Amino acid sequence: MLVSCNDGESGEGKPLEEVQTGKLFALLSEELCKYVTEKLRESLGHENWQLFVSSPPPWSAEYTLKVILERWFAVFSDSCLGNISVTSLGKGKQVFSWLYSLRMDFLRGNDLSGDQVRLFTETVQQILIAIRSPFAGLLDKEVSIHSSSAEEAMDIDRILLPYPGNDEGAEIGDQDEADSSIWLNWKKKNIKPLIVLDGANIGWKHGKNQKFSPLGIVLAFEFFNQRQLDCVCFLPETYWQRVDASPTSVCTWLSVWRDSGQLILTPASDYDDSYMLYYAQTHGGLIVSNDGFLDYMEQTNIDWQKRSLAKWLSHCRITFVFRDNEFIPNPSFHIEAAWEYICQSLRHNDTSPNQV
Repeated sequence: MLVSCNDGESGEGKPLEEVQTGKLFALLSEELCKYVTEKLRESLGHENWQLFVSSPPPWSAEYTLKVILERWFAVFSDSCLGNISVTSLGKGKQVFSWLYSLRMDFLRGNDLSGDQVRLFTETVQQILIAIRSPFAGLLDKEVSIHSSSAEEAMDIDRILLPYPGNDEGAEIGDQDEADSSIWLNWKKKNIKPLIVLDGANIGWKHGKNQKFSPLGIVLAFEFFNQRQLDCVCFLPETYWQRVDASPTSVCTWLSVWRDSGQLILTPASDYDDSYMLYYAQTHGGLIVSNDGFLDYMEQTNIDWQKRSLAKWLSHCRITFVFRDNEFIPNPSFHIEAAWEYICQSLRHNDTSPNQV
């Protein structure tokens, strides 16, 4: 059940309408991902189905919709997804094209009108019915667009969804109860640092240090976005030509993030580490990189600056590995200690992490 509220707000000052739209997208992507992967396994076999996609599940809403638009309809034109019909939108691929456009508008921060929210809710319900999702019935009760009931607004939080490593499912509102991952435990203590990605370092690591692979940046973005952590990535603008030459889906994602300000291209004549480290340190961020930044520290002869940076990196640098297309940040990273260090540093500079 979707509740929208023009005047009310929920969580971090966001309007209920925005919060619930995001949760509906999460529900839609979870159920579609499950449906698509099950059908692919049935049709292509357990060993070959992943050749159909470029990234292993779980998928973001935009990736799920792109898989359906760019690949699914070309192969499974007679599936139930092709028969979904919504008044004013059309049928099949037209419906999913509208959903993808709506998702991109939502990611860019554009507000949805009341009519769009109602149409979105209706469309999600039609899809859930078509794929026989047990959650379709949760959306059949209409709620006023001006409703301000916080209890009703949290109905989607109580939906049980499949969760990695938990066959029984986990409630969206309690994912940290189902998974001891450090990347979910931050919610217990109001820990939500900014994640700053070292784009060049991540891309080269995904390319096994033999080539720069833009897909690595996408995988890192998706990992933290799916865990509701804000991300920003710094990348030398000289690398953008390699992004343009990458697969269409990868280029599309990175272009959207660039246009929204999440992917920042640094001038070719400048040192990207300088921008990245400055931004992370002044915005309460954690930097994701395997670079020890020793060459950056060598640029100064002032010992206290070197020690200060080395101490910050020891608390706030997250190392990582890739296993094929799976991004794996250091599971031993101490996020609570890092957050405490960040808050102390920002308080020393009279800046709150909630203000940056």
